[in-house]
Amino acid sequence: WTASRHAAELRKQRLAAIHCDAEGALWLPHRSGVLRFDPVQDTLRRLPQVGEPWAEGAPEYIAQTPDGTLWIPSFNEGVLMRFDPRARQFTGAFPLPTLNPGEFETPYALNIHPRTGDVWITGNLSDRMLRFVPATERFLEYPSPTRTMFARDVIFTGDGSVCTSNSNLPAAAIEGGR
Repeated sequence: WTASRHAAELRKQRLAAIHCDAEGALWLPHRSGVLRFDPVQDTLRRLPQVGEPWAEGAPEYIAQTPDGTLWIPSFNEGVLMRFDPRARQFTGAFPLPTLNPGEFETPYALNIHPRTGDVWITGNLSDRMLRFVPATERFLEYPSPTRTMFARDVIFTGDGSVCTSNSNLPAAAIEGGR
């Protein structure tokens, strides 16, 4: 960040992830929203807010579908946000499904399936993986075979299988002691 006139501001942010789009711009989720940094023009722009999607901050990750749409999980609000970078506006907010009314789900990591374009999200309070199908704006839920599982990342193998890394504290709390 030392080559940019925005270096001081960028160093202050608690950046959780960086996404580089096809045009070379960097999308930076941080404690109070999302920034877009254009390294060629050396410009830094804050995404517009939809009401208060990050009243407490904490978008942790960001991913982009082949059509250019950005998907941003809002950790504290339990919502998946859709952002159109061409229109420079949010075009949807989708509350994550919960197991019971009145409960809350926290999205953490997400990734886009390379074949389907579906958005896969780790649900950290319910021992589930969530899949959002943009075409139908519908969530599908996949329960974990063990309990007390906090999914930290989601990736895909060459054949399209979904993989995740998990953690919990304390490790002995994983069902079956594994």
